Amino acid sequence: MTFQDGEITISPYTLYWVQMPSLIGEYDRIEMLKRNVFIIECQYSLEDYGKLIEKREESSAFFFNLDKILLNVKRGSEYVIAEKIALFISRFSQDKSVVHTKLLDNKMREIFQNEGIIYLEKNFNDKEGSAAILLNLLKPLFSNGNITRRTDIRLLLFPNVKFKVDVYYADQREAKSGYLKDISMGGVGVKFDSKEDLNHFSLKDQVMMRLITHNSIYKIPLAIVTRKTPAVNEVGVSFNIVDTNMIKEETANFIVKIIYQWIKDAILTYGKI
Repeated sequence: MTFQDGEITISPYTLYWVQMPSLIGEYDRIEMLKRNVFIIECQYSLEDYGKLIEKREESSAFFFNLDKILLNVKRGSEYVIAEKIALFISRFSQDKSVVHTKLLDNKMREIFQNEGIIYLEKNFNDKEGSAAILLNLLKPLFSNGNITRRTDIRLLLFPNVKFKVDVYYADQREAKSGYLKDISMGGVGVKFDSKEDLNHFSLKDQVMMRLITHNSIYKIPLAIVTRKTPAVNEVGVSFNIVDTNMIKEETANFIVKIIYQWIKDAILTYGKI
């Protein structure tokens, strides 16, 4: 899908979280997006669950926070509501849904397990280990033949936004300056002033980079040249965004925050990505 200022050739995995725990904040969402998962909070009541049907796609999954869902339920009707939720999920997206709760209630567990729904007794308000548990839960939901595909999101910055970039070559002794042309969670593109600037780089070269914004300088200690496009004076480099030997954490966060906000804006504008 192509937007005015960017392109998504493969959508990120999208986790729709019904009544998401309040302690899952922006930091957690950024960390999950580094791992190809975009979290959307859904403040839905049971009457709103029909809105989830249009969000059912190959790259989407659904979490249901049973604790917040049952918070304002009339006392004594918890099991009736749970049965309605279980019935909806079983018909809607049984294979891509998880119900989680901090309750230890055998009857509640049986209601969901009898419908073949993953039922997790976990307190996500306990931050320790939550991200790892999330990823472990999502892998089987998003995998295809035990292979979890990568996402491919590319956000175009130049010429609307001009961040200067210094690309160091020749064992990092020399540098050429250009502009940050595009960013993704697997690399960046750099636009130089002239075709001659590209002569200093070869495919598979290891380079170091500095991204210079109005407020900060962000460093990428190790990136690999994976693309040269002389017709438009561009070089593309790749890195592993969760490898701190290749890219500093603050740089990774800077890139992912831009992409995160862009995805949010795209959803607000187009309804989905």
